[in-house]
Amino acid sequence: MNGTADPKVELEQLATLHSQAKARIAAAREYMVQLEERIAKLVGVKEEGATTMRSATYKVTTTGGLNRVLEVQDPAYWRDQLGSDFDDLLTEKLTLKTAAFRQASPDIQAKLMEHMVIKPKKVAVKIEAKEVD
Repeated sequence: MNGTADPKVELEQLATLHSQAKARIAAAREYMVQLEERIAKLVGVKEEGATTMRSATYKVTTTGGLNRVLEVQDPAYWRDQLGSDFDDLLTEKLTLKTAAFRQASPDIQAKLMEHMVIKPKKVAVKIEAKEVD
C-alpha cells in the first residue's frame, strides 16, 4: 500500500471520533438546559416579558412569553366575527398580532379568546458578561 495507512482504518477512527464528539455536544446541550432551568428559577420568569438580575460579572435576563393559537383556522369565519378589525388583529396566516390584541376592545378580545389555545413559550435565558474597566 505504498507506505500509507489503510483508508478504511483511518475512516473508522475518524467516524468514531465524530460520533464521540456528537455525544459530547448532546451532553453539553442537556447540561445547558439544566443550567438554564436553574437560572430561570433563581432569577424568576414573568408570564410575558423580561426579568433581569445582575451579579458581580454577569447580567442575566430571563424572558417569558405566551403562544396564542386560534383553534378555528378559517379566514372567512374570522372576517365575519371581527369585521374591519380582522386586518389589524390577524396576519394572513391567522397569527395573532399580540400588540393589537392587547389594545382591542374587551368584546373583540373575548371573541378571540373563545377559540384560542394559550401555551407558555420556552423561557429564554440571556447571559451577558459585564465590561471590565
